[in-house]
Amino acid sequence: MAPGFSGPGQGNSGGDLVTWGDREQGSLKAAIAFVQARPGVDPDRIGALGFSMGGSTVVQVASEDPR
Repeated sequence: MAPGFSGPGQGNSGGDLVTWGDREQGSLKAAIAFVQARPGVDPDRIGALGFSMGGSTVVQVASEDPR
């Protein structure tokens, strides 16, 4: 199983501020850039799956980010 991602204030991430998608979008975009830069990763074959607020964050990023 691939390692997971936790947005700010969620899961294993630090902080206690949840912005209901505002800052979380930037964190998801940074996570995508990080994964794309990893050796052996096909940058055209990256997916994201979220539940609840994570799901809405994925949809918001997907609607404006061509990656």
